[in-house]
Amino acid sequence: MLKFPQFFLLLLPLLLSNRVLAAAKNSNNVYSIDDNLVFENPSQNGQEVFEKMAIDPSTTRVFVGAVNGLYDLTSDDLTVRRHVQTGPQDDSPLCRDARNREDCRHQLSRTNSHTKALAVYDKSSKLIECSNLYQGRCRLRNLHNISEVISEAIEPRVSNDTSSSVVIFVGQGPANLTTDPVLYVGATIGSGDHDRMSVSSLFLRPQKAFEIVFPGLYGGTHVSLDYRSRGYYKYQIDYINGFESGDYAYFVTRQRKTIHDDSPIQSRLARVCTGDKNYHSYTEVPLECTRNGVDFNLVQDVYVTRAGYELAKSLDISVSDPVLYGIFWEGDKNSYRSADATGKSAICIFTMKEVELAFKQNIMKCYKGTSGLKKNLPWFSSNDDCRFTTLPWEGIKCGKDVNSKIGGDTPIATSATYVTDDSAQLLTSIAINTTRSSTVAFVGTQGGKLHKLLIESKRSAERYATELLTDNEPILADMEFSGDGKHIYILTPSKVIKMPTSRCETLSSQCDTCLSSRDPFCGWCVSNNHCTQEESCEREVPHTSRGWLDFQNSKCPRIRSVKPDQIQINTADYLNVTIENLQAPKGRRMQCLFQFPTGDSVVSDPMPFDGSLKCATPPMNRLPRIATNEYHLAAKLVVVSDGSKLPLATTNFSFYDCNRYTSCSTCSASQFPCDWCLESNECVAGKLTEDKCRKQHIVNGLNVSLRDGSSIRKGPSKCPHIVAPVSKMSVATGERRNISVKVENVDPSFMGDFKCEFRYGTVTHEKIAMRTSEDTITCDEMLFEPYGTSLLGSGSTPYGFNVIWTALGAPQVKKSINRFLDNVDQLSIDVYSCENLAPNCGKCLTLDSEKYDCGWCSHLDKCTRPHQCPNRNLAENWLNSSQLCPNPQIEDFKPRKGSIFGGTRVTITGINLGRHVADVEKAVQIANVPCEVVEYVPSSKIVCLTGKSTIKGSNERGVVAVTLRHDSLKFFAVTSEKFSYVEPVVSSMKPVKGPRSGGTDVVLTGIDLDTGSEIMVKFGQIECKVLERTSEWLKCRMGPSEEGGQFPLHIAFDGQLQNLPIAIYFEFTSDPSVQSIAPNKTIPSGGITVDVYGQGFTLLQRPRMVFVGLGNDKSYGPLCSIIDDQLMKCATPTVPGAARDTQVEKITDYAFDFDGAELYRSKIKIMPPPSFEMLNEPRFVRPGDDFLTLNGNNLNLAASERDIDVKVGGESCPLTALANKILTCQPPVKKPQGAGKLNPEIVVTVGNASFSVGEVSYDSPGLSSSLLLAILIFIIAMIGLIICLIVLYRRKSNTHQRQMKYLKTQMDTIEMKVATECKEAFAELQTSLNQYTADLPLGTPTAPFLEYKDYCARVLFPNGGKNHPVLKNLEVDTHKAEVTGLREFHKLLMNKTFLLTMVRTMESNKYFVGKDRVYVGSLLMVVLQEKMGYCTEMLKQLLRELIEKTVEKKFQPKILFRRSESIAERMLAAWFTFLLHDHLKTFDAGKKLYELFWGIKQQMEKGPQDALTLEARYSLSEEKLLRATFEYKELTVFVNSTDSVYQQDIPVRVLDCDTITQVKEKCLDSKYRGYRFADRPGPSEMELEWKTGLNGKMTLQDIDSSSRIEGGNWKRLNTLAHYNVPNNAILTLTSKSNSLYNLVNFSTCSNKTTSILSDKSSLSMKTAGVGSPKPWGGAPPSVTADHASSSNDTDNGYKLYHLVKPTEHGPTDSQEKMVTEIYLTRLLMMKGTLAKFITSLLENIFSAANVPPCIKYMFDFMDEQAREHGIIDPEVVHAWKSNALPLRFWVNLIKNPHFLFDIQKPTKIEGCLSVVAQTLMDACSTQDHQLTKDSPSSKLLFAKDMYQYRDLVDSYYTEISMAPRIDDATMGANLSAESRQHNGEFHVFSALNELYKYLDQYKESIIDALEANEHAQASRLPGRLQDLLALMESDYYRATDYESSTLGLGYNSNSRLMPRDRL
Repeated sequence: MLKFPQFFLLLLPLLLSNRVLAAAKNSNNVYSIDDNLVFENPSQNGQEVFEKMAIDPSTTRVFVGAVNGLYDLTSDDLTVRRHVQTGPQDDSPLCRDARNREDCRHQLSRTNSHTKALAVYDKSSKLIECSNLYQGRCRLRNLHNISEVISEAIEPRVSNDTSSSVVIFVGQGPANLTTDPVLYVGATIGSGDHDRMSVSSLFLRPQKAFEIVFPGLYGGTHVSLDYRSRGYYKYQIDYINGFESGDYAYFVTRQRKTIHDDSPIQSRLARVCTGDKNYHSYTEVPLECTRNGVDFNLVQDVYVTRAGYELAKSLDISVSDPVLYGIFWEGDKNSYRSADATGKSAICIFTMKEVELAFKQNIMKCYKGTSGLKKNLPWFSSNDDCRFTTLPWEGIKCGKDVNSKIGGDTPIATSATYVTDDSAQLLTSIAINTTRSSTVAFVGTQGGKLHKLLIESKRSAERYATELLTDNEPILADMEFSGDGKHIYILTPSKVIKMPTSRCETLSSQCDTCLSSRDPFCGWCVSNNHCTQEESCEREVPHTSRGWLDFQNSKCPRIRSVKPDQIQINTADYLNVTIENLQAPKGRRMQCLFQFPTGDSVVSDPMPFDGSLKCATPPMNRLPRIATNEYHLAAKLVVVSDGSKLPLATTNFSFYDCNRYTSCSTCSASQFPCDWCLESNECVAGKLTEDKCRKQHIVNGLNVSLRDGSSIRKGPSKCPHIVAPVSKMSVATGERRNISVKVENVDPSFMGDFKCEFRYGTVTHEKIAMRTSEDTITCDEMLFEPYGTSLLGSGSTPYGFNVIWTALGAPQVKKSINRFLDNVDQLSIDVYSCENLAPNCGKCLTLDSEKYDCGWCSHLDKCTRPHQCPNRNLAENWLNSSQLCPNPQIEDFKPRKGSIFGGTRVTITGINLGRHVADVEKAVQIANVPCEVVEYVPSSKIVCLTGKSTIKGSNERGVVAVTLRHDSLKFFAVTSEKFSYVEPVVSSMKPVKGPRSGGTDVVLTGIDLDTGSEIMVKFGQIECKVLERTSEWLKCRMGPSEEGGQFPLHIAFDGQLQNLPIAIYFEFTSDPSVQSIAPNKTIPSGGITVDVYGQGFTLLQRPRMVFVGLGNDKSYGPLCSIIDDQLMKCATPTVPGAARDTQVEKITDYAFDFDGAELYRSKIKIMPPPSFEMLNEPRFVRPGDDFLTLNGNNLNLAASERDIDVKVGGESCPLTALANKILTCQPPVKKPQGAGKLNPEIVVTVGNASFSVGEVSYDSPGLSSSLLLAILIFIIAMIGLIICLIVLYRRKSNTHQRQMKYLKTQMDTIEMKVATECKEAFAELQTSLNQYTADLPLGTPTAPFLEYKDYCARVLFPNGGKNHPVLKNLEVDTHKAEVTGLREFHKLLMNKTFLLTMVRTMESNKYFVGKDRVYVGSLLMVVLQEKMGYCTEMLKQLLRELIEKTVEKKFQPKILFRRSESIAERMLAAWFTFLLHDHLKTFDAGKKLYELFWGIKQQMEKGPQDALTLEARYSLSEEKLLRATFEYKELTVFVNSTDSVYQQDIPVRVLDCDTITQVKEKCLDSKYRGYRFADRPGPSEMELEWKTGLNGKMTLQDIDSSSRIEGGNWKRLNTLAHYNVPNNAILTLTSKSNSLYNLVNFSTCSNKTTSILSDKSSLSMKTAGVGSPKPWGGAPPSVTADHASSSNDTDNGYKLYHLVKPTEHGPTDSQEKMVTEIYLTRLLMMKGTLAKFITSLLENIFSAANVPPCIKYMFDFMDEQAREHGIIDPEVVHAWKSNALPLRFWVNLIKNPHFLFDIQKPTKIEGCLSVVAQTLMDACSTQDHQLTKDSPSSKLLFAKDMYQYRDLVDSYYTEISMAPRIDDATMGANLSAESRQHNGEFHVFSALNELYKYLDQYKESIIDALEANEHAQASRLPGRLQDLLALMESDYYRATDYESSTLGLGYNSNSRLMPRDRL
């Protein structure tokens, strides 16, 4: 049981808390599948599709325009930053601006807003959006807040319909009109657009947005269609794309060749000079793409960019020259369908040099005035003749009015690079990327696929990959790449997809398959054996020149040969492995790794590699067992580097076991080198033959390729074996028989004593055998009489047979071995029973007479052997196989009906139906019509085709008759049932229509539809498969149709097409379509009901939902319920495969099975499965009143109330409420009768998952009669027992009563004291924080931040402070070697290889301890501070290696960065220190930390604090809590001063229990608050005097002659109460050098004073720095502290104390003792007072509002490293971030605020600061610690707040991860600015000098490491280091003392290092 104070401590934070924080998980439409990020259109109706996409190049954000919406998406994870609803709006196409109701009198309607165009004007942070609303207006939106419309076009600029095309882009305008970019617009003119311009350039300045740049009276920056070309699509120009190149703006168009309606459509390129203000330079030129006579005339998309080196070389251009890549379709040749595609599409390439040359030729052709040549642009009113001029090209390239607006007729023509004729996957969009020397095209299709093509030349392209991104929708022409080119953004009507440009890691784990994929982005990284991109491989430091293999010029390492390549499993050998294409350093050690199918692996010892490798095979005990019935163990032989398991090369290897072969034939025929030892009857490995088969006869194996045989016998043909039987091997049961067989290779010289072995079941019989000839062996007579019932089934059973022989003259071989002649053909004895073989005569007489000796015995009426039939000489008693059985019987025939036209296939079954087909050939008649036999099974089955009925127009019925012989009725059979000749009739059909995908079950009704044996139903040419039929109806399933429309019914019975009285048609309509489902989530077990929205659902009969897992593994749900044509409800199926067991949210594919056709594949979320808490005991309910409440988890993540069914005893319990962790239902009013148990069981079904939760009790909670009786008996027994106890108790009652009375008195006293203390604590708890703030002295300064240099020095060198060498000049002679040497050392540190090698080498030394790592890391950061970009690069590399080391060695990853155990970790902490200084000063986090420090200090000073133990009345730390009650008073004293700083006395609040030093500290704080702390005097430098009377003075000291001495040799420090200092007393602070008292008494008091001065001062003062003059005069303050430490608190032999004696824990002897834990309530008071300080600090620390770039950059790096190393546990990355920033940076500042502020070292409040720091650490932890009474008070104190703090941390990390990624260029700029801002803050030479000590200490190891490094050797780093060392250690240039060295002569190492040529 908890003690009162501890329980109170647990409870009170709950009482103090007045806020409840609830976290709700945000749901969005973003999910990830196969490394693709997908943002799915949130629209539920399927009509508000995506239309346009634009990428902001500066922020890489994605902007998507949709119907009625705009989306601003983050580029990293496609989450929605902002969504703007743009429609629908009230509009009318008849109004110029429907928003102005005064000008618009027409009826308005809700009109959808279609995004016609979208572009980013990044230089001005604008988003340009044009829509169809209000006649087609454009808007400028704020790029950072797209809901803010900056300006809108006054005039319409685009068409107001939904189909007309628009192209916009930002480019340069006429320089004489504007210096800002302008907007180029190309817009198709609609039928009602009378004032639109086709091409124009518009202003983008907000004041004149979308106005014509130069309207012009007779021209301007626009062209418009001639009025005769307008109207209802009179002449239509479709604008496809636009771009700026060079001095021109280009538009790609589709338009008719001439103005005539029947003119073919062609692609064109139009351009205008950007400097042309009148558009005189507007020119159009045809764009032709052809291949093999096919004209691809319909351009669909273009992309302009550069080409890779190989393509540029083949195009004869530079890699910097732009190239135009286009998608083209072949159009229909019919003029009326010319805009339709034929199904062929192509990619064509045009260099911009070709384009510019073609434009120049066409323009010059016109300017030369060629005869009859017209300008040829009649649609732009420019069709007059070209005029001749003599102007040069330079004068006309930007146009002249003499020949303006030219339509060239010389096309820009090229041959297609890539062609496809897949009509379902027409190419729709293109984007180009380059990698290394390759050019890669990403091409979207109309069917949702993305092709990846390697463009090799202008005429050649290879498709190397295809990905299906979406179903049944096109990829739109807005694809674009991310800034680094590693991702591509793809737009479809329903999705935005962010896809990696390559997935190298998923291609293969083998080099060959990696390169064979031919992905230009991917190659094989030899160093880590992965398929990666080149930059991923180059991260390995160092890397070799051939460390990355591409598919074009490289070959994979390959094992050329292994000798031997197979080995006997129980032997050992050395393998010689030869490897090709593997470049490895000489002497590199490698190993052979044997991998087995079981997953096991065995590695050999490492051996040196010199082109080949020698490795030993593993011993047998380390190998897996060979599987049963297998003869070898297949293995993969993998060559790996020493200590690695990554494969360099792989081949197959076999461990075989010859001993598993049990016969000579199988042994000698083995694929392995095995031999058969005849005498020992065993198979042995070839190498062991000579040892194991010594002096035996051997049959060598056929595998002679590995080993030549040494025996005259080779192969299975030379084995002794049985060839064939001599006599019949069929024996009747009960018969005795001698069995003889032919044999081969039986050598009598060593083979004899033959035996025959017969096996039946488990019984074996042996018979002596004799060689009756050279090749024949005959067995003694054997009785064959099987036991049991084995003959009852098939009538026969086999006897196993073998011949055994004995070796002659081979005494060394065991006699007991059974040696068999190989029975290669598995000969056996067939023992049969005639009676069981044939149950009737027909079967009996058709038995094989060669094998069975049987006949039909009529007398016995069964099949017997001849000698078993009595009187078989009588012909009527015995029938043999040559005779015919009488009494044939027809048992059945089908069908019963046939067409009157015949042809029905009738099957007749029976017995005794003849022996041969000749017996029945003409013996069958059906209804008196002959039936032609087409199939016959002797005696049992006849199949025949009926003839045509002899009676027409009416049905004919008759029996089926079989006549085997006409001479006797014994051979005639007839049926009792009759066969009918009929003519079927179909009268109706339903349904009459269905989807084109088929699967509709059609029911035909009519008469005699079960006619015939075969039926064919077709509608047109579409087959309808018959499922079942009766006489009145027939059901068939419709097949798919490629076309829609009505198709007539054709039905044929037995091949005869039936004439229908009324034509019946089935209509094929469009397939049902699905637009969306809601909710789009389920649970692993399925069964969640989803609403499916779409069209055409009433056509369906069996719709159901399908889940598609990995490997196309599918699971199907139940049939859906169709509500109406647009809605159906489906239950989700069970999730297939491994995803079913998921406990986290996942994504899977789903589709719909529409009557057998799978349509509409998309994605669905798999939510964690629900779970319920079991009821440990029955839950009581009051019928009709109570609700049943069940607890669980994940209850409504996917399921709704309709998916959950609660049963109580089998009866429904209707749901009344549902939440994530709870559901409530109304149980049945009456107890269910069918429960079957005492209490009804609660069963909850969620979808397909069922849970038995517990039981419900309907019985009253009152007790039953039987239980009452038991209780009554128990009570009576207890009363008797109590009476007995009372008698015993009375004897001691008097003693007990006295003790109880005493204890009660004591407890009452303690209770009163506890109550008093609690009231006091509660009163203190209510102390207002505002009152505390108001009481602070006026003029309290803001946070006194240290300068950058001092702040960094204190953090990096906490023990060095301002005296550390990096803050002082290194004073050496400028001519001495150190100058040159340290400069060279600085240059070496700027070399990546040297720096990394030095760090790795030092850290690998076991004597390089932790404090050295910290110091070296700090020095390195000081040196690298001037190049923060380089510093960050090195830091990231060191962190990579540290993380990789942690992962590889399987260390606990969560402790990474927690302690400075490596240089990298120290550098990381220093990196944050450097980069966060400005953030601390600029934003509130630093200020809040100072406020917390000041608040703690002020609050602690309100109550007593022991000057020696530092225990205080007000504390957050239990260890520093003053656990005693003191009477004290608060005084106000006035401080007077001898100086002139203050003209009036200063009031100071003190306590009468304060020591004199504590009073001096408070006085100094008040008096010198405006001074830097370093410039203030210390308490030990000042004397405190109390003015008494007019002129009286008394010097107050901690110890003097008046100090009180107590028992136990204790002396108490003097306090104000000791001197009886009253309230409002006047005190004076004077310097000790000016104190007369000090001078007189110095000799007598110095010893005392010195003895009490120590570092345990509550405000320890340090030496003042050089700064402002001191207002108090005198000598500089000493470094001595003011109070004695606990170990030296003595004065002339007396022990000193202040409030409590250091050896006690509580009050002194003179104080009353109380329960110690009572005072813990003061912790709560302190916590309550400081709560807002602490919370405000944590909120500012974890605020994502102003996250410094360095935090975002480093956190992203940690996320990336976690992904690279496959770390999926989110707690690991959380721990990394917490360890790196809050724990290593913020905790350090909280515990040591003097690192950041100009304040004293917070010695007396360090306990409180430690508690705050611990709270921060707990908030960053992901572990929930169970709190108990033994938990630390600091954890209990903040237990309630911890949930809020952890939510702050989680939200902080989440928001940072969701923020836009900071690219390396941006971060590099920030780092460079940081270096420039703080350049020269540290003395770099001093830091180098300190760092050189460590270099000198580890120089040998570093030199060795550099010499082993190829890059170091290439850069001569070993030699440069040796030169440096020689320079520093030379006799001529003697090294100076590191501690006293100077640069002298005013040399300032603070300046930048001078280059060598200026030294």
